[in-house]
Amino acid sequence: QVNSIDSVSYPDILLGRLTEGNNAPLFYLLQKSVCDVFRYKFPMTWKQEWFVREDRSQVILRLVSNVCMSSALALLVYFFARFYSYGLALFALAAALAFPMTWFYWVEGRPYSLWFFLTTAQSLIFLCLVNGQEKPGQGWWWLYFTHILLSLTAVLSVLQILAVSVLLWVFKERRWPRYILLTAVPLGISVFFYGMRQVKLALWFREGPWELVLQAVPGEFMVLMLVSSALLARSWINGKGGIPPYWGLAGLIFLSAAVILGLFKLSATDGTVGFAISSRYFIFLLPSAILAVTLGGWDLWRSLKNDRPMRMNLGVFMAGLLAVCLLRTYISVLGSGTFMHVIR
Repeated sequence: QVNSIDSVSYPDILLGRLTEGNNAPLFYLLQKSVCDVFRYKFPMTWKQEWFVREDRSQVILRLVSNVCMSSALALLVYFFARFYSYGLALFALAAALAFPMTWFYWVEGRPYSLWFFLTTAQSLIFLCLVNGQEKPGQGWWWLYFTHILLSLTAVLSVLQILAVSVLLWVFKERRWPRYILLTAVPLGISVFFYGMRQVKLALWFREGPWELVLQAVPGEFMVLMLVSSALLARSWINGKGGIPPYWGLAGLIFLSAAVILGLFKLSATDGTVGFAISSRYFIFLLPSAILAVTLGGWDLWRSLKNDRPMRMNLGVFMAGLLAVCLLRTYISVLGSGTFMHVIR
């Protein structure tokens, strides 16, 4: 707040002149605008301490992130309630709340909730387009807009933009002019802000790459995704259906995370100088994992319509793993002290 918002002008934010590892401007513009609306400036001298208590700041500086995360969850519920069922909408909501990162970055005064919201919107618009659930022209324009906002939110989002563009080429539309606004323009924006970085951060691995992914997407979700993908793959091999678009989305998004980890591995230092690579850099994995688990379970449930005992086993299995994940997340949140003021 002190270094990247209070002391920086709007033109400097727009040109990426920030002392941040990610200098894409959208979050900082929103945060500065909110502060101007409330006539807020950080009210004390910051002495580099980690913990500062100031009640008005707690509200204002977390407002943008609170709205973004809440809106992302509302989008998920609306999508499943409109196109599937209220029960599946509740399952998707429970799945989203079972991720520790949902809670840890819900009101963090950083760009992560905004990134989560835009990735959720991107994923749902993609599914609407490939499934024919919205008017094609309108859907494409919404996706153009979302990709532009993603490129203005996080430089790393360029890989998920490329992933969705490739999937649309495969599943939907092969007229290349569409991909100028969809892919080329966001890519150019990301390259611009990457080139305008004011600081070059030294990065190092505190945890291994696999541990970072598991911090973002818990093991219970990995199990659910692997089981449902194996069963769906068997159906595909037996000629009972094609590869669902949401599995293509999850696969390429996780591949994007692997590419990012590989790039980090190549540039990381051997010591502990600079910043530890964090699982929060992979918050964009969450929406595709939620969709894969929810829609994968739904497809399996439908495929077992003539086998009631197997349906019961599937329901118990998925509900049990989700319950375990929710409990582990509850313990993690309590243990972190993130919401300690609520407990008091």
